[in-house]
Amino acid sequence: MIIKDPNSDRVNQEDDNLVYLHDLTSTVFDLANQKVPESFEGQSILPIMRQHQDNQRKGVLGQLAGHFVYFEQRMWRRKDYKLVFNATDVCELYNIRNDPEEMHNLFYDPQYNSIKKEMLEEMRAEMKRLNDPLENWVYRIIDEI
Repeated sequence: MIIKDPNSDRVNQEDDNLVYLHDLTSTVFDLANQKVPESFEGQSILPIMRQHQDNQRKGVLGQLAGHFVYFEQRMWRRKDYKLVFNATDVCELYNIRNDPEEMHNLFYDPQYNSIKKEMLEEMRAEMKRLNDPLENWVYRIIDEI
């Protein structure tokens, strides 16, 4: 995402805060000095842009509802790793700092069991918070680790 804010001192800077597309809606309300409706899931990114704040997100959840593949997918992305839960297929784990092209699936490598379990638990908590119907599939994988 590329943003130019005339009220920010940040010029040609990259930021590794994890944001959602729906954060932009809350940001527009914030820019207009309007109260963000409680029903909105997004958080304004103005504090990131103007005060150099960290939004404290551990990860972000993405989903694919089977439109282009035959199964549901959920993705939990952190700053360093990306985990993909494929409901009826092979799951995936990538070190996106060392492997940005996602060529080396680490999900079944025992060295990454603790990272995998931690990320699955974080993803499951977010899925549960959002009442995601696939949430109850994820706990089975966690119990097997």
